[in-house]
Amino acid sequence: RSSDLEAMCSDVDGSFTCACNAGWTGSGVGCSNIDECGLATDNCDANAACTDNAGSFTCACLAGYTGSGVACTTVDECTRSTHNCDAHATCGNVDGSFTCACNVGFTGSGVACT
Repeated sequence: RSSDLEAMCSDVDGSFTCACNAGWTGSGVGCSNIDECGLATDNCDANAACTDNAGSFTCACLAGYTGSGVACTTVDECTRSTHNCDAHATCGNVDGSFTCACNVGFTGSGVACT
């Protein structure tokens, strides 16, 4: 027997019918979860992770991105000053991340410049 979360029971003259709710599949008497993430029927952004749950799914933007999960935009670490570039380096925003490059006259990784 399906739970109220999984199916809807309707009273009809002398009987009843069962139908699985959205996010579930089956006869209505027995319903199983639809894995929207595994079937790629979710509406998550390309830069988001989909997590399946009972009867539905959630979307969450990946690291370096911000938004609802359905729509994600890159975080500009350079403008927000959330980068770890050296004081003698230039921060460059790239999709989902950032780069550090030592300024002219300095050498190093960009995170450390001498």
